[in-house]
Amino acid sequence: MVGAGSTAGSVSICATQLYRHAAADCHRVWQRALQLLAPGADEKLFFDVICVLGNAWQWPLAVEVLDHMARTSVQATVFCFTAAVSACEKATRWQTAVQLQSDMGRARVRPNIVTVNALISACGKASEWQLAMHFTFSVQRAERLRADQVTYCAAITACEKGLRWPQALHIFASMPGARLVQDVVGFSATISACEKGGQWERALGLLAQMPTARVVQDAVCISAVISAFEKGTQWPLALHLLAAPAFRFVPNEVSFSAAISACGKGEQWQRALQLLADMPTVRAKPNQVTLSAAVRACGEHWWIALQLALGQETKALCNEVVRHAAISACERAGQWKAALHLLSSSCLVQAAREEIMYTSTIGACARSLQWQRAIQLLSGMRAEVVEPTEISYSAVMSACHEAGKFKPALSYMSEETCVRTLRGIHFAQVNSGPRHSARNCWGTGKVRFSCHKDKAWLVCRHRTSTQSS
Repeated sequence: MVGAGSTAGSVSICATQLYRHAAADCHRVWQRALQLLAPGADEKLFFDVICVLGNAWQWPLAVEVLDHMARTSVQATVFCFTAAVSACEKATRWQTAVQLQSDMGRARVRPNIVTVNALISACGKASEWQLAMHFTFSVQRAERLRADQVTYCAAITACEKGLRWPQALHIFASMPGARLVQDVVGFSATISACEKGGQWERALGLLAQMPTARVVQDAVCISAVISAFEKGTQWPLALHLLAAPAFRFVPNEVSFSAAISACGKGEQWQRALQLLADMPTVRAKPNQVTLSAAVRACGEHWWIALQLALGQETKALCNEVVRHAAISACERAGQWKAALHLLSSSCLVQAAREEIMYTSTIGACARSLQWQRAIQLLSGMRAEVVEPTEISYSAVMSACHEAGKFKPALSYMSEETCVRTLRGIHFAQVNSGPRHSARNCWGTGKVRFSCHKDKAWLVCRHRTSTQSS
């Protein structure tokens, strides 16, 4: 036990122990924290422990320490509550952070601007932008608090996460009226909000305003504008900004990835590959993001995508995202053998195969009329405990449809799955004969086959509906 007289030493011991065991069993760490706090621990020691727990991502323990203060009749101050809210913000536990704000009201502890900023950030990280706006304006006015730059930037970031670029622009524009400087953080957050909203013109306009505001156009802002160009399929502007000498900007991995993606969307695969090759000249190291962007940019040039994904220089970067991009290229070109090779390639043998990779490979098989392979892949998904989705089943159905082999695909589906999968799917040129019942054709009773002139549709029907027809 540690007495009140040794508070300073206790804080040091507590911090060391809790950091060391941050990933250990929470119950054991909590028991150790109780031993260090009792008896006679004061508010300052509780505050230090909550801060340590928050920095160690132990938000449940930070909240528990706050509750323990009430049980031991130690008055929690605004600093203790704020530290606990910040711990929840760091772990994106916005509901708990909001609950703590309610607890403050019941304890008659008024929040300060740091508390409000942490609440805004916690809600923003969870894309709860409306709640973030509530804390930005309503709570701030109710508590008679003066917002600072952190408040506004956190609110703008919340709007960015919630894809609310008009609100982000409005908040940013209101900063001078609140006697706050529009700094690089505010510019960056607002540009990112415009980028995510596909507003490349506004993003570019904000970048142009930065010199007037005496704010340095840094790599984060420029990369965000390039990303906005990518979303707006403005690849010439992306390339111009990447190389513009006026910005005195050294491109990094983020800006290269955005520019490569922009070229990919503009079907400029050769330019995308040139950008990938140019990265080492500015000491930018290709990573998995840039490689996957380059592979996607290859489009239907599947053999180039395959070389990028499995080449000797880039093989170490081949992850699930890169491999799926290459498989998608093979799917578009109907290269089912290459897609199968990528699915089973040794570069990612330890990584779990994801449903989306299987589905793309099944799609490649469908384009090449390899319905047996498609069904084998569906079986492989189940063997690896990868849950097939309606898209997976639809891809298999499409493969079987092209070969006129519906029954094998239907045998893998429950009636509910079959109904969901076939709803709305249009099959043309299947049969121009008279109307048939699925029960008569395959004995499944899961669907009804309806023909009209030279086109046909599989119309979903439950068994009872099929029987009545």
